[in-house]
Amino acid sequence: MKRSVSALYSSYIIDGVQMDYTPAQMLDDCIPADRRDKKASETDFDSIVDEVADHAPGKAVYDHGKILDYLGQMLCIRNKTMMPATVSPGSCTLRKIASALLSTLWKKGHFTLEDLWVRLRWEWDCAPLGNMAAFYFSAEAASGYLFDLGIRLDSYTFEKTSGSSDVNVDISVDSIKDEDTENDYDFFNEQDSKELRYCWISDECKCSDKVLASPSSWLIYIPFDTCEYRLGDSLFERVAGISGDNAPEIQDPDYFIDCFEVVRELMEDGVIMAGTAVGAGGLATAVKTICGDGTGICIDISGIERATNETDALRILFAEIPGVLIQIQDSDYDYVDSQMLLQDIAYFPLGHPSETGEINFTHGRKGVSDILASLLQGNIPEDDQDA
Repeated sequence: MKRSVSALYSSYIIDGVQMDYTPAQMLDDCIPADRRDKKASETDFDSIVDEVADHAPGKAVYDHGKILDYLGQMLCIRNKTMMPATVSPGSCTLRKIASALLSTLWKKGHFTLEDLWVRLRWEWDCAPLGNMAAFYFSAEAASGYLFDLGIRLDSYTFEKTSGSSDVNVDISVDSIKDEDTENDYDFFNEQDSKELRYCWISDECKCSDKVLASPSSWLIYIPFDTCEYRLGDSLFERVAGISGDNAPEIQDPDYFIDCFEVVRELMEDGVIMAGTAVGAGGLATAVKTICGDGTGICIDISGIERATNETDALRILFAEIPGVLIQIQDSDYDYVDSQMLLQDIAYFPLGHPSETGEINFTHGRKGVSDILASLLQGNIPEDDQDA
């Protein structure tokens, strides 16, 4: 009698190689023992046999003369579409997790990265060749990343779908708050000689998601990973109709921890005036988002080019490496600088917001800044707006 298979609990044979662990076994490393589904894990399932789907090889080529067209289309679709999670399952999954964690940075509360809990939900089309292998690598990436970040997994589920595959990430925190006190500081419990912290998180944001037009303030970019800027698996790749570039290889969870801790401390100390995450659409889209329609700024990315040895400005502007943009007062700049240096975190001052309403980019590639300025000031052809 043929046994059934389970995406989570079956063993996997990929490209003829037996994988060492099931997805559930890998994910259970991040979940407390009392929350694991022991009954399902003890069931005997048949193996899932699949192979890695081959994507079209080649070098990504895009036309810098069509940058206006690319960007206009990307701004129109950035909240409506996404790249399939099966194309670069490991990178996509890590960026989804990072994006969900970054969304908590701006919340009112008192918590650290270790106080957060993650829930993962895969909605996956199992039919196409290579999709189950992609799911396995997605689960493997999620397990390794959460384990290295020291974040507990609350639960994980898998649901079969048809036509699309995605991984959804939800964040929660175990809230411990004394309603009779207004301070959120740690206290010491003498009875059991253990440190017990008040940790809590609110849905309310502590800072604005739009910069203030303050010429003396700074807009600062902080990438949360040390990987190279690549356009694979990005909105830019989709609108440009290109393929062949690798996706960003998120590879440094320890660095993410350091960045998160510093930015969260700055947030709780009231140093950050405004903030937004850098995610889908990359740095350029985040700049447009945080500036809105009435605030201008001249963004200088030449420092990023020099620090990363990246000669392609489009990769810097549109690679979807997790990070943040924050606005701080000039009077706080030295303090922020000292905190970044203390943790050996790379940060890039991009410029000063103004009331001009114009957004410009300056960098090493002549002519690109003018096109970007035209786009972000709203001078997008009507055909592109309808894309």
